[in-house]
Amino acid sequence: MEIRKDYILDSYTIIAENRSKRPNEFKRNDDNGSIAKCDFCPGNEQMTLPGIGHLGSPWNMRWFPNKYPLADCNDRQSISINDKYFKSIYPYGFHEVIVETNDHSKQLFDFNIEELKVLLDVYCDRIRDLSSKEKIEYVLVLKNHGINAGTSLQHSHSQILALNHVPELITRELNAVNNYDNCPYCEIIEIEKNSPRYCYENEGFIALTPYAPRFNYELWILAKKHILSITQLNDSEKHQLAEILQKALIKLKSLDVSFNLLLINSPEGFIKNMPEGQKQGLHFRIMITPKTNIRAGLEESLDVYVTTTSPESAAEFYRR
Repeated sequence: MEIRKDYILDSYTIIAENRSKRPNEFKRNDDNGSIAKCDFCPGNEQMTLPGIGHLGSPWNMRWFPNKYPLADCNDRQSISINDKYFKSIYPYGFHEVIVETNDHSKQLFDFNIEELKVLLDVYCDRIRDLSSKEKIEYVLVLKNHGINAGTSLQHSHSQILALNHVPELITRELNAVNNYDNCPYCEIIEIEKNSPRYCYENEGFIALTPYAPRFNYELWILAKKHILSITQLNDSEKHQLAEILQKALIKLKSLDVSFNLLLINSPEGFIKNMPEGQKQGLHFRIMITPKTNIRAGLEESLDVYVTTTSPESAAEFYRR
């Protein structure tokens, strides 16, 4: 057993492989219910809000505003402060859904490399478009797979959330990298290439299991060169990213669990003009977090994460 600290954040993980022997540790509940009537299937377009864009005719990928948004662009008071203890901010922004395929039964790990490349292209287009809108400071791209990862509909889809503020996770990382003269992730990549947490790599990207993961089988895919956002990748580099992402997704399919996939980008504005006082932005990466166990009272009480699979064992799984 071991307590590990995140590379740069004040976040801690207890590696406790012995706890994997507890009964029902990996019992899953991924039943998404009936698929008889799916809002996202062809022919049911009227069940979603009007489309923003699509690919193909008839469509094979489409995107539209989320019917149940976490943010909207209504013109309201952005900040309300009534008391020193009671502060609130109105979540101004845009919340979109990308239906990744017209095939209800097809999941992301069934995509070929070209299909993944097209999805990455759409991610980039939506980030650029939404980042250009007034008041938007950050565009978050995420995907939930499986009910334990927060999916409410089985049909494969991603979400785009454009906000008038930078999310806490990104803010903490931006503050942390500012403590270094050079990008810490560039150095971490060089170190982890020769560690037991190394999974695989290609010309442009490397996959590894982080030293202090928050989740069992957590996987990071990092650009080898220092870039701040997926939007800085050219076509060839996005193809390389699709290749290494597909390899990871195939392994996740064999693991057969829910997972979240999150793109970690710097705010798009950092690419053109680094804010005063900020020495560097975030090194682009994709973070995949399988949901094999539930954060229980012990973890909540200690404010730490507990994993029952070491990142070294997880890397061995991904390499096989």
